[in-house]
Amino acid sequence: MKRWESRFEVKPGRWVYVPTPIGKASGEVIRLAVSKVWSPPPFYFHLRGGGHVAALRRHVGHRFFFRCDFDDFFGRINQSRVTRCLKHRFPYLEARKMAGESVVIKPGTAKTMLPYGYVQSPMLASLALDKSRVGRFLRQCELSEHLTVSVYVDDIVLSSDDDGRLGAAAAELQQLALDAGLPLSPGKTVGPAPAVTAFNVELSHGSMNLVHDRLQRFREAYAMASSSQVASGIIGYVHTVNPAQVASVL
Repeated sequence: MKRWESRFEVKPGRWVYVPTPIGKASGEVIRLAVSKVWSPPPFYFHLRGGGHVAALRRHVGHRFFFRCDFDDFFGRINQSRVTRCLKHRFPYLEARKMAGESVVIKPGTAKTMLPYGYVQSPMLASLALDKSRVGRFLRQCELSEHLTVSVYVDDIVLSSDDDGRLGAAAAELQQLALDAGLPLSPGKTVGPAPAVTAFNVELSHGSMNLVHDRLQRFREAYAMASSSQVASGIIGYVHTVNPAQVASVL
């Protein structure tokens, strides 16, 4: 039974799969089933309200920041890993079936992976992360009075007022990620530093600012907006990040 109807490559080696109606329905059933038996940590902001802006805003009270993401996050979560995570919450045969319906063959290989585009992929990837060594470490960080953590899909931000503690946590996170088979992207690992950029937002103590290039694109999009709703959406987003930057768009 075919569960995807087309796919496209957004960059070399990164594919997005468009599910068939059957695949979409099956994915929604799996997503809902998992959501009933597993509660994600409250700092997994892609699974709660507020999105990436809220994920960043919780760090503004600190002075030092570390930002990273996983290298090919979904592509490294295979059918076996998904089955292992699910079998603690569902009968084994059901867990294996759910995992089988949730993966595709990674192009050019014989390996399985969670695909971008499937309804259930963010939930299953988050479950796999939470149950990994990295996930357990992030929960420990969140319990610390010295550290704050937020996760948005595969982007992680840690912050602290103590750059020494933050540096130690960052080093441990990098090693644990490697050990767990979820290595960090070298080019997107930044800090500890007084400011980092994530989601085209520069985060520093007491401040969030859209970077110049993104602000320029919003300015152009606003000038060419096809409707008042589109224009309002652009202004609303900029206002959510930093109200003082709205004037730069108008």
